[in-house]
Amino acid sequence: MQELVGPGEPLLLYHAGKAWLIRVRPGGELHTHLGVVRHEELLGRRYGEAVRTSKGRELYLIRPTIRDLALKFRRVTQVLYPKEWGFIASYLGIAAGSRILEVGTGSGVFSAYLAHLVKPTGRVISYERRKEFYEVALRNLQEVGLLEYVDLRNEDPGRGLGETGLDGAVVDVGDPWLLLDVLPPALKPTAPLAFCVPTFNQVERLVMELRRKGYLTIEAHELLDRRLEVKEGATRPASRMVGHTTFVVFCRSPAPSPNRAA
Repeated sequence: MQELVGPGEPLLLYHAGKAWLIRVRPGGELHTHLGVVRHEELLGRRYGEAVRTSKGRELYLIRPTIRDLALKFRRVTQVLYPKEWGFIASYLGIAAGSRILEVGTGSGVFSAYLAHLVKPTGRVISYERRKEFYEVALRNLQEVGLLEYVDLRNEDPGRGLGETGLDGAVVDVGDPWLLLDVLPPALKPTAPLAFCVPTFNQVERLVMELRRKGYLTIEAHELLDRRLEVKEGATRPASRMVGHTTFVVFCRSPAPSPNRAA
């Protein structure tokens, strides 16, 4: 991995809990309340160094992670948060080389995380019905150099999925119970799935349909994330937190059985 900041690379500039994400380019400038930084001053510097702004304030150069990059995407939809990302990935067993189905690309935030996990030999096959969302996701994934690992489709998955033998699926749409017949043919037998729905009513309806359709190991979860404010002698939970964003329903695809009706 390159140790010096080069042209065209994403870069975080950090100062006292505040960070700015930029893509370094000749002639570029970052304007902040701490002063201005010219991009030419960043080229060739080592990550971890500090650069001074026009006001003499120090900004540290940090290599961004996929979390940093994806959270700065342009968003046109509600997105999954990092508190859900790793939980879903661990349940689905996603690793380099995995072939993962995503239904409901949205802005491409979770698509980018999935692509980061499955590269360089894996693939994310992602369906988005709405053209305006598809186009935003396309630009976002291109911007972070992950589009080559995503087969992004502006199609209605309810009409069928042209895939077989996929390792798992993430479904983030408002009416996932309508897809329960088209998902299993695209997946390996007993492959893990994660459904993301925001309300109790949707969880209940989805779980009832999953049971009726013969899906296995059904679980429903909610994840909450509260940071701590750490001060000597006065450490306590923060007053604000990332509370409810979605419920996640996990299950396994039905195993083929000649004795069970489709």
